[in-house]
Amino acid sequence: MFVDGLNDKKKREYSTQIRQRIASFVDVRGIARDESNPLIRLADALAGFVSDARDEDSMDVVVMFERAQRNGVLTRV
Repeated sequence: MFVDGLNDKKKREYSTQIRQRIASFVDVRGIARDESNPLIRLADALAGFVSDARDEDSMDVVVMFERAQRNGVLTRV
C-alpha cells in the first residue's frame, strides 16, 4: 500500500493500524512526493474520475464511467 506524504512516524502508525484491520501481509510504503510516483498519479487521476462521475456534473464523464464498469475496466468502486 502506497501512501503519499508519509513520514517515518506516520508510516509505523499506519502500518500497525492497517495490519490490524485489513491484512497482516500488507507492506506500507511512504511516497515523499506524490507527483514523482506514477502509481500515485494514476490512483489520484482515477479517484478524480470516479468523484467527477459520482457528482454527475458532466454527462460525458458519467457515460465513460458507466462504459468502464460495463466493460470490466472498473470492477468495484
